[in-house]
This record gives sequence, C-alpha cells and structure tokens, in this order.
Amino acid sequence: MRFSSKHAVVLLVIGAFVFAGMVASPFIVQAYDQSKFRPAAEQRHFVPNEIAARIAEQYGTDKATILQYFNNGTSFRDLRRASFLAKAGGKSLSDVLAQKTDDNTWRDVAQQLNITREQMKTMRHTLTADRLNAKLGLDKAAAFNLLEQGYRPRDVAMSNLLAQNTGKSVDSVLSLKKINNTWRDVSTTLGVNEDTLKQDLQKMQQAFPKRHGPRQYRGI
Repeated sequence: MRFSSKHAVVLLVIGAFVFAGMVASPFIVQAYDQSKFRPAAEQRHFVPNEIAARIAEQYGTDKATILQYFNNGTSFRDLRRASFLAKAGGKSLSDVLAQKTDDNTWRDVAQQLNITREQMKTMRHTLTADRLNAKLGLDKAAAFNLLEQGYRPRDVAMSNLLAQNTGKSVDSVLSLKKINNTWRDVSTTLGVNEDTLKQDLQKMQQAFPKRHGPRQYRGI
C-alpha cells in the first residue's frame, strides 16, 4: 500500500509537469513563430521599394511606374525583363509589357517589337560596363570595348584590379591570362603577393559573384 501511494504521488507530479507543458507550449510556439516571421513581414514592407528603385536606376525607368505595375500583379522578374527590352530597343515600358501574354515568351516579345540580338548584346555589355565602373572604378568605355572583344566580366574585373596594383595597363594584364593558366599564375608573374591577390579576388567576387554574368542581363 505504501508503494502504491508513492507511485500515485509520482504519477501526479509527472502529470502536473505534462499538463503545464501542454498549457505552456502554445505560448512558446506562438512566441517562436512571432519572432521568426515578424522580420519577414517587416522586410516585405520595405523590399518592394528597394527593388523598384534598383530597377529604375539600372534601366532608366520611373520607380513609381515600376511599383504601380508590381502592385497590379506584375512580378519584379517580368518588370526587370521588360525594362531590359525597353532599354535595349528604345521602347517604352508600357509598350513592352503590352506585348507580353500568358501564351508567349519574352523572346517572342522581342521579335514582335523588332528588338535584335545585337541590341540585347549591346545592352548587356553596357550594363556590365556600368557595374565594372561603379564597383571597381574601370572606365566605362574601356570596359565596354573589352566586353565587346569577348572577354568575360570576371576576367575584366580581375585584370583591372591587378593593373591597379602593379601600374600595368588592363590590356597588358589580360594578355597574360591564357586558357591553361589561372589568375594566381598571372599575379605571380606580375610579382603580386598572396595577400594582395586574396584581397583582389574578394573584391572581384563581391562585384561579380558566380551567379552574376551575361545571363543576368539576358532579359529573355
């Protein structure tokens, strides 16, 4: 009988903890959910303005117009593509968006508006040259010419950084980069130490991360 009484007390204590946990757990979960999702809700309030501002600045469009289309259901992805085509072809944003339907592609839109591949290629190079200028200080015209010659943005960026560190011209540094060597090999040839090379690589990756490149400005 004594054993049963002790056993009953233990069960009551355990039950009390379980009950307390069941009562408290909704509040714990609620607190967790609120702390987890509140920042996201706050971000949703500000991010559209930031994205619209970037698109407007990059393509020379009006931020208020971008936001108006977004609020009416057009995604920023489509707005960026439409802005790209408008800039490349000398069209208005409204004219480009008017051609896009659920049944066609952005490539179809470009063809309908007679926007050529050459115009889109020039636009991509222009945007990349602007980025090279803004992020790394390379002259826009010089950057554009190198891109037109077929050099990749990341190679142009790296050659510019090494040129700044060695007093060489960008063209002379680019001439040292071959198919069978690396930028570390080029830096060694130029007498650039490892620490400086790491700093240059970091700057280049910040300006042109691997996800960034011609496809970002392909538009269609």
